[in-house]
Amino acid sequence: MAESATTASHVTIARRKHIRLQRDISISRIDRQLRWAPVLGWTGFISGFVLYAAGWMIFGTEKSQMADLGTFLGGAVSSIWSAAGFALVYAAFLGQRRQLLLQEMDLDLQRQELRASRREMHGQRKAMEEQVTTARLQQAGVMFFNLLHHYNRMVDSVRYNDAVTNNIIYGRNAIERALTDAHEALSSQALSKETARLIVINARSKAPVLGVLIRNLDLLMKYADAMTSDSSQEYIDALIVQLSPSEIELWTVTCFSIRYGPERKRLTEKYGLLRDHKFSETWNYITSEFAPSAFSRPATSTI
Repeated sequence: MAESATTASHVTIARRKHIRLQRDISISRIDRQLRWAPVLGWTGFISGFVLYAAGWMIFGTEKSQMADLGTFLGGAVSSIWSAAGFALVYAAFLGQRRQLLLQEMDLDLQRQELRASRREMHGQRKAMEEQVTTARLQQAGVMFFNLLHHYNRMVDSVRYNDAVTNNIIYGRNAIERALTDAHEALSSQALSKETARLIVINARSKAPVLGVLIRNLDLLMKYADAMTSDSSQEYIDALIVQLSPSEIELWTVTCFSIRYGPERKRLTEKYGLLRDHKFSETWNYITSEFAPSAFSRPATSTI
């Protein structure tokens, strides 16, 4: 398809060059003819006047010579004037023909300028589209990192009351302790998807902020997923680097929720969120629920 289009373009260019060459040859030929046609015409008119005057001088004005004078003027002078008139008419025709060829050349140049202007406008429009795309990507990147900053501040605000020491734990340590206690509270139950859902419910009851936290992490994941494929993986990689093991485990167990779990599981497997995480033996039952892609580094990953 592309080769046929290229061949057609080359044929069109060659035909245009041939037409321009033929036009230049025609103008050169007309210029040569215009050098002698007017000269021949005016020379004929002058010669006719000279013969006309010579006829009057030769034959005189006597009535007996009038017939011979008329024959001379009608035969010689009129023939010369007819040829001179034809030469001048032909010169006028050549001039008009040359003018038409020059107008065609002007139109051809205008068409070339118009095509060049269209190509320039197309290039400018493409450059503007690229600038708009770049600006949108930059704006999307700024928005993503603003959301990430807000998420990290929310992580720092998580608090959990340790029942053993009666101390309040903050931040990622609070998330880890809430998950551990919730898991231990359900250790008597068989490990399954239902157990994972109960772990999340139990942890949220001990630290209610975890529900808001996981929704913000879900928002970050979906926001990055909505970008272009290359940008999505780069932003997801930047997010994974900042997540602690406890946040990874919290996200993982929410993948079994009935309402939001399937979409979170899809994102986990698409971007390999679990690729660098090592689950303890008590959490190994979770790994069998995910496709191998959740534990491998995607080909487009840069981190």
